[in-house]
Amino acid sequence: MTLIKITELSPVCLTRPRGDEAFDKLRPYLEMSGATVDLDLDAAEAPSSSFLDQLILRLLSSNQLDAVTFVTRTDRVRKRLAAIAGARRLTLYFKPGLQAIRRPVPMTSPGYEAEYDREKPA
Repeated sequence: MTLIKITELSPVCLTRPRGDEAFDKLRPYLEMSGATVDLDLDAAEAPSSSFLDQLILRLLSSNQLDAVTFVTRTDRVRKRLAAIAGARRLTLYFKPGLQAIRRPVPMTSPGYEAEYDREKPA
């Protein structure tokens, strides 16, 4: 297992192109024979949903998603992972700390609400 901080892959984790760049830098670690990676997502500025979604899509398309465990101690990032897992119907793995046990991210539905879904006052 290799531990990588997200800031080593991208100093700014806010856009899809940055997610692509992070994947390109992560790829050599994943290509080592039998390598698994713990990717620490905790940074001064939390990775955006767009950044995470693009990184996850690239991992999925390269058949390397299962080799990555996302590490985060923050609810904000965990909720973003859960929304992506739910929207994409993917199993993502995370740990709430470096010594914790890897487990699936609980899937949630995307955090939006259509206007017609709200109850209207009578």
